[in-house]
Amino acid sequence: MPSLPIGNTLHVQNRLQWREWLMENHDKATEIWLILPKKSSGTQRIPYADTVEEALCFGWIDSTVKKLDEHHTFQRFIPRRKGSGYSQPNKERLRVMAQQGKIIKTVLKKVQTTLDEEYHYPSDIINALQQDPETWNNFNNFTEPYKRIRVAYVD
Repeated sequence: MPSLPIGNTLHVQNRLQWREWLMENHDKATEIWLILPKKSSGTQRIPYADTVEEALCFGWIDSTVKKLDEHHTFQRFIPRRKGSGYSQPNKERLRVMAQQGKIIKTVLKKVQTTLDEEYHYPSDIINALQQDPETWNNFNNFTEPYKRIRVAYVD
């Protein structure tokens, strides 16, 4: 399969710059490749979670990652396809962004059903966590959104 070509690129140093680009371009652009410094670069960088949270607020999602050089990667972001589902971590991110009032109105209307879904922890994961009292105690000290995100990565 041929490699996906790198299209338009963007380098942002912080979450606000990324949000500003999305605000101006979410309804016009078909993709953007963020140039992201690796942690090892020692350069100011926007954390992955921040890039995804902001993208979700505008109906976008992360996609392919490619190496640029020793200290940078490209991360492709695209508008979500109509009707595509959300992973559990992204559902939780959406809930947090909605509580903070960061999701734009057109996207909020589209994701309201997702936000209203009730979450049930998988019993096998909860049972495994309960086997170790310290682990169970630590788990219960996390916020609900963080618990669901962490469990979703295991599930």
